[in-house]
Amino acid sequence: MEEFVYDDVNDYYAYMNSYFNNTDIAFPRQNGYNIAIWNIYIIDNFGFGILKRQWELIPSIAAILSINQSLNEANTYFPRELNKFGIWTFFTSYRRIPGKYFEEAVSYPIVIPKFNVQFPSSLLNGQANPTTNNFVRFNIPSNNDTLVAIITNADAFAANDNSNQLFNFQYTLYSDPYTGQRELTEKYSSTFSVSNPGFWSVSEILNNVLVRQDTSQYPIITSNESFAFPNPFSYLNSIYSDGIFISFFATVGDELDFNVYSIGLEKVYTSNMRATQRQTPNGTNYVGVNWNGLDNNSNKLATGVYIFVIKHGEEVVK
Repeated sequence: MEEFVYDDVNDYYAYMNSYFNNTDIAFPRQNGYNIAIWNIYIIDNFGFGILKRQWELIPSIAAILSINQSLNEANTYFPRELNKFGIWTFFTSYRRIPGKYFEEAVSYPIVIPKFNVQFPSSLLNGQANPTTNNFVRFNIPSNNDTLVAIITNADAFAANDNSNQLFNFQYTLYSDPYTGQRELTEKYSSTFSVSNPGFWSVSEILNNVLVRQDTSQYPIITSNESFAFPNPFSYLNSIYSDGIFISFFATVGDELDFNVYSIGLEKVYTSNMRATQRQTPNGTNYVGVNWNGLDNNSNKLATGVYIFVIKHGEEVVK
């Protein structure tokens, strides 16, 4: 409030170093003042109404969950915005870009990387707390390049349960544009893998130039792999107006049996469907099915974990 009412007063500057030096500490364990710029980012992108909405939610749910839900209601989601926030926090001080990102970026500190990797060592097996940005700097002497990957774990639910827990990730940088899943430039590509990609997002910056920005990470399906999006799903989430999209290896128009079970193996939904194609927000097309998240009586389901089973010819996908 001080920043928006008395813009000439910049008391929050004094607290910023503790965040810029420790972006890998979960939001609930930051001291509050040191991430005042998160709300500046939110307002610059969504206006004041989203902060008001978070305060309306806080009496009934934890603050970190209110942030997550308010973003869902704004037709976006936490992994996307936390990763973009990471990009904004990178371009500060001497790296600022006039007219872009934070208005007062010239007065902000420089972010400190969590990991430093000396190329040609290219594989990083890392761990990240939930609701964190993890900056990985690759020093590449052969090309006189520096590549920074911003790896975001935005699992608000895990942060609410235990913000100290760690989640494994694997990031690999390649010195060609073809080997990795993600082409970065004509010289580099990368591969990123985690057990639950729906909570993660990654962007890359080469020599202080943003070369790849993701809204979220999605697995590349090359066999019988399958995933659900958005995951976790909320009835208030309108990223997909018709609910949850579940991918699997098939051809558009294929007939299939689609079933959903509770964790207690009670069947809550069943239907005969045909495979369709949808595009995720990162621009990738996948084949799968849409499910509105309702049971066969068109009732909303209780919060929890659900299991889907797709029978596609002789193949069963779970």
